[in-house]
Amino acid sequence: MMRQALAATRRACGRAMARLRGGARDEAGAATVEFVIVVPVLLMIVFSIYEAGWYMVRTTMLDRGLDLAIRDLRLGLVTDPTPATIKKRICEHAQIIKDCESSLILELTPFTLSGGPPTNDPVCVDRSAGVINPPVTYTPGAPSQIMFVRACTVVGALFPLMGFAEAMARSANGEFAIIAHSAFVNEPQ
Repeated sequence: MMRQALAATRRACGRAMARLRGGARDEAGAATVEFVIVVPVLLMIVFSIYEAGWYMVRTTMLDRGLDLAIRDLRLGLVTDPTPATIKKRICEHAQIIKDCESSLILELTPFTLSGGPPTNDPVCVDRSAGVINPPVTYTPGAPSQIMFVRACTVVGALFPLMGFAEAMARSANGEFAIIAHSAFVNEPQ
């Protein structure tokens, strides 16, 4: 009786092993499994590259806009150097930034070579707090004084839950800051 039970167990194990070996040879659906594993990773890489490129374009355009606006200011092409006028000039040159004039914060402060530029964090628009125009320093400075200019704007991510944008420091609204800065010397009178 014991031999019969042992023989039945061997036969059952043999049939199970044959099924497993047969299933291991069957490759139907293997490409689908590879596709499901690889494609999401590749798409995340592609979207991250696109997001990083778009972030660089916006950063470069803000830098360019600030540099050209400050150049106009140094050359005396800006007759009324108010924050609104300089913001408008920056936004004219940085054409790619959405809602530029409403989202741009401009800071203008004098500094000395011994003290250096301001070390405080830049002030940016925080739409989540409802503060659209936070207080910033805007001091035109005296003749022959070195001036530090900092512009900050907030922009939204194209793909907020993927790769590059997920790793960026963001506000409560999911927007991240783009900051540009420059320095110039006020012309003597």
